[in-house]
Amino acid sequence: MADLRRILASEGMESVATYLQSGNAVFSTGRQSRDKVRQEVERVIAAEFGFEVPVVLVTGPEISSVIKACPYRKEGDEDPTKVHVTFVEPMPPADVIAQIDLDAVAPEHLALGPGVIYMHLPNGMGRAVLPDLLARKTTTVTATTRNWRTVLALAEMV
Repeated sequence: MADLRRILASEGMESVATYLQSGNAVFSTGRQSRDKVRQEVERVIAAEFGFEVPVVLVTGPEISSVIKACPYRKEGDEDPTKVHVTFVEPMPPADVIAQIDLDAVAPEHLALGPGVIYMHLPNGMGRAVLPDLLARKTTTVTATTRNWRTVLALAEMV
């Protein structure tokens, strides 16, 4: 993560910070184009580390909106490891998500939000079926999932 901070700072990102070993970085930039910033981060990661990785870029106001809109905030407050947020670009069509038989995965639940898919996984991620079903249905999008604790920590860092 120290290397990630270093390369982002060397590309002009400001106030670069990372969260644990999660692959998450928080930074500010004067650049206007979200796509250009995302492409630049992907380029410097590929150049420095020798592999391509898709980057999901979330702004401070967006992460605040994601937190406010979460239908599982109470469950996340009780146990932040049981609520997960999948950030997706682009958002998959609602009919694709509707193909998932939620009755078959109960008590697991999902809900759509602003650029995200929320999941409540009462038995934990390790035993959950829903994330795998979701991944199979959304193969044409770039997605990354974080637990509620990480989402809140990143929001605090912003």
